[in-house]
Amino acid sequence: MTVLILTNTHDPTADDVIMRLRDRGTPVFRLDPADFPQRAVLHSEISADGWLGTLATEHRTLDLSTVTGVWYRRPRRFLLPEQMSRAERGWAADEARRGFGGIINTLPGWLNPPAAIGRAEYKPYQLHQAVRAGLAVPRTLVTSDPEQARAWCAQVGDVVYKPLGAATWSEDGSHYAVYTTPLSPDEWGDPAIGRTAHLFQRRLDKQYEVRLTMVDDQAFPAAIHAHSDRSRTDWRTDYKALTYSIPPVPRRVLAGACTLLRLLDLRYAALDFVVEQGQWWFLEANPNGQYGWIQHQTGQQIGDAIADALTRKEPNVHNDH
Repeated sequence: MTVLILTNTHDPTADDVIMRLRDRGTPVFRLDPADFPQRAVLHSEISADGWLGTLATEHRTLDLSTVTGVWYRRPRRFLLPEQMSRAERGWAADEARRGFGGIINTLPGWLNPPAAIGRAEYKPYQLHQAVRAGLAVPRTLVTSDPEQARAWCAQVGDVVYKPLGAATWSEDGSHYAVYTTPLSPDEWGDPAIGRTAHLFQRRLDKQYEVRLTMVDDQAFPAAIHAHSDRSRTDWRTDYKALTYSIPPVPRRVLAGACTLLRLLDLRYAALDFVVEQGQWWFLEANPNGQYGWIQHQTGQQIGDAIADALTRKEPNVHNDH
């Protein structure tokens, strides 16, 4: 029984789980797909039992038939030889994705399947599934029409803008990030809204926020209490102003969270909520969200739950609560 972990070489979260697996005596094969095909070799042949073969690096060889769990963490893209032209690299990268990815996707025990991760990262899609799961979702608009945005914001009254993805980038040696941003009325119909899709949401009067980490049907809740103006708008902007506690999770929310993971075809996700006057409002789900600092702050052993999931012969179906 071997666990295959696909991630980059500098991933402390993966390091934590690998240590726990090795303490249990579980073999682990760690690989960054960026090493394929220059520093890793795939060899596999179809048979009556499916694809059989090996995945080898300079130091180790993995028998694919021994893999019982796969963790798709934060791998890098394939790195192709520099002597290839741009067009050749593009074609070879696509072939690598279809060949390497096609074989790897036949392995059992994914946490989480890459296709499910990609689909779940579309925020409008996950909000749609959250409504289906019975979770409360604040009033939300996605639009590229400035006038429609102005009319909607005027109706809602107090709104924030949120990026639809991880809005971080580097330019000319500087690093930039876009977080949740309260909007004033003179920004509601900004012509720049017409340049791309924008997400607007009713601003919630927060008592506190909750990071609910889900591993199969296990829930690890952490209340995040903000103690500065910046962190009250978006806690990611001021970690030093945060304190943590472990809140009780309402039964309905827990059941909705389990249903949401099932609808998204995920076994692991970090769900974010805002609690407003006792009401839990779902904000988003991160299918590869970090958990290390929550584990450190609350003492909840999330890493052990992930190790359990990766070595479970028959992964739990999300149970009703």
